[in-house]
Amino acid sequence: MQKRKFGKTGAELSVMGFGGMLVMDEPKKSAERLVASAIDSGINYFDVAPTYGNAEETLASALLPFRKNIFLACKSVERGGSGLRRDLERSLKRFKTDCLDLYQLHAVNTAEEQAKVFAKGGPLEVLVKAKQQGLIRNIGFSSHQEETALELIREFDFASIMFPLNVFCWYKVSFGKKVVAAAVKKGMGINALKTICKAARPAGAAKKWEKCWYLPLDEQSDIDAAVRFTLNLPVTSALSSSHEELFRMQLAAGVNPKPLAGKEIRDLLAKYGDTAPLFGG
Repeated sequence: MQKRKFGKTGAELSVMGFGGMLVMDEPKKSAERLVASAIDSGINYFDVAPTYGNAEETLASALLPFRKNIFLACKSVERGGSGLRRDLERSLKRFKTDCLDLYQLHAVNTAEEQAKVFAKGGPLEVLVKAKQQGLIRNIGFSSHQEETALELIREFDFASIMFPLNVFCWYKVSFGKKVVAAAVKKGMGINALKTICKAARPAGAAKKWEKCWYLPLDEQSDIDAAVRFTLNLPVTSALSSSHEELFRMQLAAGVNPKPLAGKEIRDLLAKYGDTAPLFGG
């Protein structure tokens, strides 16, 4: 598994990351097997949030034997300082660790949310203090909206951004291009979300993939192309989807992420030309 520099942090992360929702609602033994298999494949980057059901507790148990050898990232959607501090302390306790490698302001998507995280005594101020105390090593954020992400990049020297970067959004509506350029200019680590997202799920459509709130690609050749596209952007890592079957296909695609030829991109876009991109449309 290839590893890449994570911005200015000094860390190197595997190009495929393990998304915590993979173990949500999984039996303990199944989660342990999945985590051990991921580590055997070369994955060293694990990301989770307390809003993913029981994923944090399950992942914490499965990762316990490997903590010293992994890069552990957590995040919070709390928009008040005390709430975020509570999430942080609970995550530290669950993972039986005295320091998290990355802590992120999660899903900051609106100007109103941005104002709350930057407010006096708010989440960002709490994270700066937590870093000074040695409870976290790096501060990042995730977002699903370009303008908000660009404002956050401008206003603070975050170590990283987590953002949806996939072939359909990129080519159909240019979603993500400005964010990548701004993050690269500041030397930030960039972790990609929704790499294999095909489109939004139509209202009332059956859920083939229960833990995906969007429609994912689920054919190996399509996933190969989508993962290779994203990993040939200036990103550090691409986070896995939330089902083991999809994760296995993403993992196979990420082992050798050679550049995607123009014809491969055109063929993939044409195959799903009648679907609207999840973001930016």
